[in-house]
Amino acid sequence: MMWDRQVELQAATPSQYYGDDVETVAAQMIDQVPLRRYGTPDEVASVVRFLLSDDASYLTGVNIEIAGGAS
Repeated sequence: MMWDRQVELQAATPSQYYGDDVETVAAQMIDQVPLRRYGTPDEVASVVRFLLSDDASYLTGVNIEIAGGAS
C-alpha cells in the first residue's frame, strides 16, 4: 500500500527523473531495486520474527533495511 501511494505521489510531482503516469513511475522505481521486484509482507514478517527470536538475542544497535538491495 505504501509503495502504491509513493508511486502515485511521484507521478503527480513534476520531475526530470520520473515519468508522469503511474505505470511508468512504477517501472522506473522497480528498476532501481536490485532484486527487480516488490518485497512481500511475509518477507518483512520473517525479519521481524527473527528479531523477536532468541537467535537475535546478541544483536544490538543495527539498522536492518528490508529493501531488496535498494539503498
